[in-house]
Amino acid sequence: MMRLEVRGARKAERRLGRMSRAVRLAAYRALKRTAVTARKLGAQQIGRELNLRRTYIRDKLKIVDPTPDRLQAVIKASKTRVLLTRYDARQLVRAAPGAKGSPIRGIPPGRKAAGVSVKVKRAGPRRKLRAAFLAPLGTKESGERILGVAIRTGRTRRGFRVLYGPSVDQAWKSVRRQVLDEIQPLLERRFADELRHRLRRL
Repeated sequence: MMRLEVRGARKAERRLGRMSRAVRLAAYRALKRTAVTARKLGAQQIGRELNLRRTYIRDKLKIVDPTPDRLQAVIKASKTRVLLTRYDARQLVRAAPGAKGSPIRGIPPGRKAAGVSVKVKRAGPRRKLRAAFLAPLGTKESGERILGVAIRTGRTRRGFRVLYGPSVDQAWKSVRRQVLDEIQPLLERRFADELRHRLRRL
């Protein structure tokens, strides 16, 4: 009886297994790093469009990290409504002799509310809402008052409607294709670099 065997077949099989693992780990590392870069770029793009703080935008963009077994990173934007006060809302006032004012809303004595101005678009004009006012909505854990831009809907104390501006999710939908087009080449380069590094160690 004669047996024929390919010498080194098992060794090659083991090496291919290590190579397969190296490919997955390289892809995982590249995805994880690039997702962070994509979120930063997305926050910058949205910040050029909407007059919101970059830190607020970034906090509303969440990353679902990849794993070596699930080679996909996802960036989701919060659909939470954004109070119009976040768009640099300013209380407008006019002279009113004898008026007590309102420290909560930043109205000094001798003045009364005369509307609210907001700036929603970063490159857009400031808009005056003469029928609006700043309404206390609650208190943060820090003790700071939460104010909302509102308009009257009735004569009772709670007879008002709070106004909201564009959400981060709405803005994200308008820029995510551009972000993907910009970030994809970087992802490919990082994957190639990670793979070369890992294959050299085999």
